[in-house]
Amino acid sequence: MRKSTDRRGLTRWGTTAAVAGLALASTGPAVAATTTPGGTRLAAGGYIVQASSESVAAAAVLRAGGTVVAPLGIVDGVDARLSRPAIADLGRQAGIQLSPDLPIAAQGTTYGGGSSAAQLTRMDVGPNWSPSAGQGVGVALIDTGVTNVPGIDPSHLVAGPDFSGEGTTADGYGHGTFMAGLIVGNGVGGSQGVPGVVPGATVVSVKVADSQGRTTLGQVIQGIGWAVENAQTFNIRVMSISLGASMPMNPNGNPLDAAVEAAWGAGIAVVAAAGNAGPGMVDSPGDAPLIITSGSETTSGPVAMPDWSSYSGTQPDVLAPGVSVESLRDPGSVIDQQNPTARVGDSYFLGTGTSMSTALTAGAAALIVADNPTATPNQVKQALVQTAGRALVGHAGPVDVAAADGTAATLAPGNGARPGRSASAPAGLGNGFGPPATNTVRWDTVRWDTVRWDTVRWDTIRWDTIRWDTIRWDTIRWDTMRWEDEGWG
Repeated sequence: MRKSTDRRGLTRWGTTAAVAGLALASTGPAVAATTTPGGTRLAAGGYIVQASSESVAAAAVLRAGGTVVAPLGIVDGVDARLSRPAIADLGRQAGIQLSPDLPIAAQGTTYGGGSSAAQLTRMDVGPNWSPSAGQGVGVALIDTGVTNVPGIDPSHLVAGPDFSGEGTTADGYGHGTFMAGLIVGNGVGGSQGVPGVVPGATVVSVKVADSQGRTTLGQVIQGIGWAVENAQTFNIRVMSISLGASMPMNPNGNPLDAAVEAAWGAGIAVVAAAGNAGPGMVDSPGDAPLIITSGSETTSGPVAMPDWSSYSGTQPDVLAPGVSVESLRDPGSVIDQQNPTARVGDSYFLGTGTSMSTALTAGAAALIVADNPTATPNQVKQALVQTAGRALVGHAGPVDVAAADGTAATLAPGNGARPGRSASAPAGLGNGFGPPATNTVRWDTVRWDTVRWDTVRWDTIRWDTIRWDTIRWDTIRWDTMRWEDEGWG
C-alpha cells in the first residue's frame, strides 16, 4: 500500500503493481511471459484467471497446482491463489489470461464543506417527481454495504451478500450508506434531510469492501456477477459502482470492464465513477465504453466540472452534482469518526467526489426505467447523454432527469449487448444508437501500440459490427501498461 497527496490535497490510498507481460487469451498462441519489464518474476498470490469458460479456467488452475478461491462466471474465470510455478505453467498455456487480483482501497473523496442540499433541484427532477419515484426498480449498489439508518425505509433495502469477508452486511466504513441515501433516501431526519432521487426504488446492497473501505478486483467482480445472477429476483435494472482502479489498458483485456459490460448485456444499466484524479484518464470500470460514466459538476452556481473530476476523450458521459452533496450519515462508521465536521444535524453528512455523482446518476437511470419499463440500457444511456448535451466545451453536460425521462420513450430499441464471451446479443438488434453499419473493422491489422486512446471517440464506434474473433490479442504490448491508484470514485 502507498499513501500520497495529490495536487488538491486529497489523501489517496492505493497500490502500485507491476503486472506487465501477462499472457492474454487469444485465438493464437499465448505469450509465456511471467516477468515484469525489469525481469522481476511475478509474485505468488491472488490472480483472476480467465479462459473460454469458468470450468476451463478452474481446471487449468487446479492442474497447475493453484487454488480456486471463488468462481467468476461473469468473466469466464475464477479468482485463484497461484504459486510462481503455477503462474509460469499457466503463462505457457494458450487461451489463458492472468490478471493480478489487485487491492482496491478507498481514496479521493472528501467530506465536509459548505452545506448544499440542492442536488435534486440541480438535476431538475421535474414537477411530477414524488416520493414514490422509481417504484419497483432494483438498484444494485456495489459498495461497502449499507447500514439500516432511519433515512432509508427498510422495505426499500435488500441486504445482499457480503463478499468482503467480514461476515456482516452492515456498513462499517460509511461510504455505501451515503450512496444508498442518494438513491433511495426518504428524507427523514429533520429539517436538513434531503431525499434520494428515487425513494420508491429498492437498493440491493452487494457488499464488496470491508470497514476500512478495502476490497479486491476479484471481490468486486464476484459482487457484479451476483447482481446479474439475481437480477430477475430483485428486478435489478440499474447498477451503481462508485469505485475505480487506474488500469490504463485496452478495456477489452480488462476483467473488471468485462464484468460490467456483461452486466450491461444482461439488461442492467451500469453507472460507474469517472474518478477523482483530474484530466488524463478515467478509472476502470468507468473507462468501459459501453456503460454510463459519471463525472462531477458543481452543486450550485454556473455549470462547471471541478478540476479533480477525471476525464479523458469523450468520457465521462454525463455529470451530476458532486460538491458538498448531502446524504445519510452512518453513525460510528470510519468516515463518520474521521470527519465530524461533515455532519449535518444527527442524521446527515456532506461529501464530495465522483462517487456521489455516480449514485445520483444511477438514481436518474432508475427513474427512467421505472417510467419506461421496456427501456434497454442503451436507451437509458442515450436519453441521459442526449439531454445532458456537451454543456462544457469538449466535455459532458449535467444530467437533466425530467428531460431524459421524457426522451427515453421516443428512442429506438437496442439491447446494449456487445458481442463477446460474456454478453451475447440476439441477432438483428442494433446497439441503440442508430441502424447497424455495413462495414466491418479488421482488428487483426490494428497496431495497438500506436493508438492514442485519449483521442478515441468511443461514442461513435459501432460495437455490433466488430469481428472480435479476429483480434490477435497476443500481439499487444501489455508490458507498457501501469496499474495503480485504485480506489473509490
